[in-house]
This record gives sequence, C-alpha cells and structure tokens, in this order.
Amino acid sequence: MAVSKLQGREWFGAAMLARDHGGNTVLICRSIMASSVMAARLLIIRLSFERLKRQGVERLWCKAGGKKWLNPIAGNTVVDWRLHPVHEDINKLRESFEFLGIFTASHPLAREVKKLADKAAETRVSYSWP
Repeated sequence: MAVSKLQGREWFGAAMLARDHGGNTVLICRSIMASSVMAARLLIIRLSFERLKRQGVERLWCKAGGKKWLNPIAGNTVVDWRLHPVHEDINKLRESFEFLGIFTASHPLAREVKKLADKAAETRVSYSWP
C-alpha cells in the first residue's frame, strides 16, 4: 500500500497491490479526498480489506512501510472522532482475516505501487481490478 500527495494538489493518491501464491492479482488505485495523510491511509486500508474480503481472501501477509502503516493495519492507532467510523470498520474487517505476519523487507513491487499512488495523486483516478 502507498499514499502520495503532490504539492499544490487537494487529493491524495492511494494504491494497493495484493498477490496470492498463484500470481493472481488484486489492484486498487484511487484518488482520495482526505483531510490528512492518516485519513487517506485509513481509507485505503478499509477499501483494501473490503476488496480482499469480497475476493474470498482468508489469510494475509502484509508488507508495511514502518509504523506509519503497521499501526493502522494492526489497529493500534488513536484517531479523532471524525475517523472513528473508518477505524472501527478496519477493526471489524481485520477480524475476518488470519494474519500470518507483517513484514518490512523490501519487495520488488513496492516501487510500482508507489508509482500508482503518485499517478493517482496527479490525476483523479478510480481503478480496481478485478
């Protein structure tokens, strides 16, 4: 997952890429209007978890870029009242997955996800596959 914001733009760009052992891919690339980078992170996490649940995913390995992603994914984030409903949705959705672990090692696709987020920040995009 990645979130990006270009200087002078109102929208954040967010992207998520997930693959299973067979190479099947789930991709989300979206422009998100959010009040802060934390709000954008929470929104893309919720959207990602919803999509993965719909795809029938039961077990997850997550690549997290440090505590800025690790804490929201694990539910260890304190949010203000405006983001509380999103935070609660993430907590409920997280219970539907078996988390096998969160790793912080670099992944070859991380750079591509960042490029998608940058493009979504530059141009308003709403794309997901499948």
